[in-house]
Amino acid sequence: MILDAISNGDFRPEQMGFMDDEKYQDAMQEIRRCRATLMEKNIDKEDSLFLDELLDEAKHAESAACSRSFQYGLAAGLVLMQEAQALVREQSVTEVSIKTK
Repeated sequence: MILDAISNGDFRPEQMGFMDDEKYQDAMQEIRRCRATLMEKNIDKEDSLFLDELLDEAKHAESAACSRSFQYGLAAGLVLMQEAQALVREQSVTEVSIKTK
């Protein structure tokens, strides 16, 4: 259950739902291909470590972007629900006042 995962700190939407995506898999395959190409060119150890650091930073940036996107989407969804509830309440009040006249 999502509520249990959230309360246990196990809910990580940035890690779910995209790993099966074909575009994600293609992008990861291309990253592996580029890295292998660089390694075939016998880059030195310092450059290899720099490349690993670059890829790690890119992964952290993408994770942060996913987290912020989730937060924004969730907040927007909650606002949408509040607006919809307000419209339903307003409509209900209008219908009640029309029926009582």
